[in-house]
Amino acid sequence: MKKLPYATILLFFVCSTLYSTVSENDKKVLLDLYHSTNGPGWTDTWDLEAPVSEWCGIKIKENHVVEIDLFENNLVGQLPESLGELQYLQSLNLAF
Repeated sequence: MKKLPYATILLFFVCSTLYSTVSENDKKVLLDLYHSTNGPGWTDTWDLEAPVSEWCGIKIKENHVVEIDLFENNLVGQLPESLGELQYLQSLNLAF
């Protein structure tokens, strides 16, 4: 019976590792973008409780954001300076 808590902790660790599909820094940058451009008012807003890989317009490769495509998504505001921290970003489309 004492092995059950250890198994539970191990299962939690394994699941957390499998579902952490983006680096913490990249997620922070995306959250900065969301908050600085009125994310709740976007046409296709993000469920911040869902994994980043499920956020509309975000593509991830090897735990890094490589594409942001929020075309015609009603972004309003200023882009955060932290956007420049996305070292692996290859494509950015925030038009209209």
